[in-house]
Amino acid sequence: MKEQHHELLDLLINYGTPVSESILCSNIWFLFGNEGEELPYFYFHHDGQGLFRTPDSETEIFWEMSEVGNIRIEFDGVKTPWKGLTYKEVFMALISDITDDALLLFNSEGLKEQWQAFSN
Repeated sequence: MKEQHHELLDLLINYGTPVSESILCSNIWFLFGNEGEELPYFYFHHDGQGLFRTPDSETEIFWEMSEVGNIRIEFDGVKTPWKGLTYKEVFMALISDITDDALLLFNSEGLKEQWQAFSN
């Protein structure tokens, strides 16, 4: 799984485009590579609020986009700057501006569409 994370992050860094607000808000973004029955996910609403849901909890988030791709997300009172990159609106990376952390996410509906196109 670690190798798939590296490959996906490389794909997003090399071929991804900065995420726009409309793409960010039009999807539910699931954590990539997380094993378990219920996948954690992010939901970003156009009004600057959102939700981070795990099997154990729901955390309200607040977010703002300063320019395309540059997002500040507030969890539990702490604001963190991220760079958002998307690949074909199916995969997204949130790359921390202050650490080496990267969250890899996917849009399940987009992934389903891509798979159907690939299989036909």
